[in-house]
Amino acid sequence: MKEYYIQTNMLTKKYGNTEAVSKLSIHVNKGEIYGLIGPNGAGKTTLMKMISGLAAPTAGEINIMGGEDAQNRIGCLVESPGLYGNLNAYDNMKIKAKALGLYDRQEIKWLIDFVGLGNVQGKKTKNYSLGMKQRLGIAMALIGHPDLIILDEPINGLDPQGIIEVRELILKLCKEQDMTIIISSHILEELSKIATQFAIIKSGKLIMEISSDEIKKTCGERLEIVTDEIGLCTTVLEEMGINDYLVENDTTVYAKNCSERVAEITKRLVDSSVPVTSIGLNSMSLEEFYLNAIEKGV
Repeated sequence: MKEYYIQTNMLTKKYGNTEAVSKLSIHVNKGEIYGLIGPNGAGKTTLMKMISGLAAPTAGEINIMGGEDAQNRIGCLVESPGLYGNLNAYDNMKIKAKALGLYDRQEIKWLIDFVGLGNVQGKKTKNYSLGMKQRLGIAMALIGHPDLIILDEPINGLDPQGIIEVRELILKLCKEQDMTIIISSHILEELSKIATQFAIIKSGKLIMEISSDEIKKTCGERLEIVTDEIGLCTTVLEEMGINDYLVENDTTVYAKNCSERVAEITKRLVDSSVPVTSIGLNSMSLEEFYLNAIEKGV
């Protein structure tokens, strides 16, 4: 049986009669970037708070490799970073490090440089851009050299340059510091650039766990056939040995792994009197994949 770095089992969190997270089981490998994707209010933040120890589960289990001591090796930036606007980066870091009993002047300086704020470390944080504040928040989450860092919507509201800076920092943490990272967003397009594994969540429930490779395979090139005779169309496809297809709706069929047989398929459909409105190759967008998953979820 595979041992995961983090595994939740039927994890549930209730607020009154409302289940913010319901019987949710996820599996996170060490050293990977694990993306939590879902609409606002899906339960992503609540899940992160439970894993980081900021909220207690109502039911279920959270297993982190290393047992109880593992909780002390988690850094998190949940919601917005709490910064003192009249203080600079170093002094903000110093306050948190002393509160944790982990004050180390050299480590703080190194972290500020690591997140790319070394050239503005004397500037008051009230004058920081949102992207700079997010990077400082990540630096504060790194105090004490955690093995796992949890980031809740770190790119939300950032301009394109800020998004790039935070994205590159997250990749740097994973590659250079060998950290395991759990990151949430409602933007699959952006998460797809860094995450290796995904959990799609809706209304506190897990819709699916899927790897980035599986998403790419699902979103790969496909043959789109639009016809008023779906049943006859799929019969013809099956007679041709094409069984990897999806009936999208009453007029559309998507067939996979047949890009080299378009002419043959078109001829067979016409010869079989299938009224083809259109036929052609295209690829499913990440947005379409995500919306389909959410729509078909519980």
